[in-house]
Amino acid sequence: MNKLDEWKICGHYPTDNILETNLATYPSLSLAQKESVTRQLMAAKPDYESFASKESEILRAIERASGMPISIAARGSNSQHVTILESNAI
Repeated sequence: MNKLDEWKICGHYPTDNILETNLATYPSLSLAQKESVTRQLMAAKPDYESFASKESEILRAIERASGMPISIAARGSNSQHVTILESNAI
């Protein structure tokens, strides 16, 4: 995590239009509905929050964004690089 000067987390994509969030998968959307959703998605721009490359800050930010505690951190490709973290309140 320390290899980057800063980390960015995208919390949301603000748009001028309210993006439909409850899209039915059946029956399928009409072509007009698909075009509308596509235009809204293309117009969406990420709203980033930046963090210093300090592991504890990054993990806390991910916990807040996801609403879930992080209990395991893996920093490599095998079990020697895995750390069990203490339970933290979000």
